[in-house]
Amino acid sequence: MNRFLITLVCLVASSLAFACTAPKMGSEFDKLIKVEKIASNTFQATISMNAEGLNYGAEATIEYYPENSEHRFGEYSKRVHLKERGTEYVSTFDLKKIEGHIPFLQVFWYPEMCCLCGAYGKSNDLALE
Repeated sequence: MNRFLITLVCLVASSLAFACTAPKMGSEFDKLIKVEKIASNTFQATISMNAEGLNYGAEATIEYYPENSEHRFGEYSKRVHLKERGTEYVSTFDLKKIEGHIPFLQVFWYPEMCCLCGAYGKSNDLALE
């Protein structure tokens, strides 16, 4: 009976069973993103390449969420091109105003390999004219 249980546990407990189920997020990742307004609706973002050991690349998008929403989940999005500069990613981008929506920059830092957790960070809201 013991051999049967051990065999069953070995078959069921694969490496995927221990994979990450949700990416990391929070203020420790948000503070790695700095966005400054450099013209009317033009912004420059500076993003750390390393987010708590995650230094395997990143992806950034502008997300627009409804201004009457209590949650910052993007309804519209725009991909932002990142350029490496030293230990940071830098990007300059123009935004268009979408009536009734507020934009922010969201960054995802990739994990080393599939099935491990990456991390999300979000900038403050971006003010458009």
